[in-house]
Amino acid sequence: MRMKGIRSLREMTRLLDTDLRLRKLCLIKPDEAGYPRSVLSRFIRKVGEANLTRIIEEKVVKLLETERRKKR
Repeated sequence: MRMKGIRSLREMTRLLDTDLRLRKLCLIKPDEAGYPRSVLSRFIRKVGEANLTRIIEEKVVKLLETERRKKR
């Protein structure tokens, strides 16, 4: 699965450990560990790459709209 700027599950795992925005999007609490590659891989297989990409894009758009409203 390739999302914008993320080329592999290894990179996604690394980002889940360090990127606070991505952790918030994935509902990972600050004191919790990110998801391992095996979990991400299994999730992608079960949901399907196209569906997962659509879900992520919808959530990102919703977060951006919420942030925009807060700034007004």
